[in-house]
Amino acid sequence: MFDETDGLRVNWDFLPALVPDGLFEAMFDAYATVLHRLIDQPATWDLESLDLGGVGAVVVEAAPRAARDTAPAWERFWAGIERTGSGGDVLWDADSGDELAWCVEQAATHFNPDRPVIDVGCGNGRYVRALAGLFPAAYGVDVSASAIDRAIAETTEKITYAVVDAVQPAAAQELANEVGAANVFVRGVLHVLDDAARDGFARSAAALTGTDGVLFLMEPSYAEDSFGYLGFVGGVRGRAAALVAPLERAGVGHSIRFGDAELDKFFPPSQWERLASGPVDLHAIDPDSDTSALRLPGYHAILRRRPA
Repeated sequence: MFDETDGLRVNWDFLPALVPDGLFEAMFDAYATVLHRLIDQPATWDLESLDLGGVGAVVVEAAPRAARDTAPAWERFWAGIERTGSGGDVLWDADSGDELAWCVEQAATHFNPDRPVIDVGCGNGRYVRALAGLFPAAYGVDVSASAIDRAIAETTEKITYAVVDAVQPAAAQELANEVGAANVFVRGVLHVLDDAARDGFARSAAALTGTDGVLFLMEPSYAEDSFGYLGFVGGVRGRAAALVAPLERAGVGHSIRFGDAELDKFFPPSQWERLASGPVDLHAIDPDSDTSALRLPGYHAILRRRPA
């Protein structure tokens, strides 16, 4: 805080990847409220308590709200990407043959071989390319047009790509009308969505899988007291800061836990049959190496809709 001729200048710095969406803004608003009270109501200085709901407490009303629109953030991120794969700029795109092989094995075991496969949140298309040969047709969809452009540029297989916002059930239904019931693969999407967006995504997944498709989810599962990727790698190690910075600048949300409890909340057992679930390693860029992959703690679930 600086005392200048025209008033007080306040500067707060924070790392978006370490702070839940909305918390920093709520803290700053509460701080500004205190400053205004101290300036406008001098008697405030003599109070024993400012009645903020407890020492250091900031109360944020949990009012129902629409899903946060993540499309602009993802477009800013993908528009700035120069390299993908091992040693590239996308921290979750390590091009790990071991993880790709495991995903293909799970898909071969649980997916319906007679239905198409759709990779939702496909990014540069690495996983849908690995899965495409198992199914009669393959689709990759992403909310970012720049991601789709990159996927097309990197793909030689026969795969159809499209820009689709999967948290909008109407957009998913339009795709479902074109493709029919499909197997749906999702890696690293739900952990950066708020509850409203997760609800929309679940309804989209129901539309896309229909009665014959299967849903395969893979998400990071960081410890509750960790700071996501940065915390897992021990802070600014190697290229860690350079890998996280583009996400922060773009405004991509921080990682929020997605595990058994969240699965049951958004994909309730009364509506979805759980075929498999549990811990899994998600392979990501190692900030200290351009060739090896870092194994992040993850969670996977494979689901099928129950008959109505």
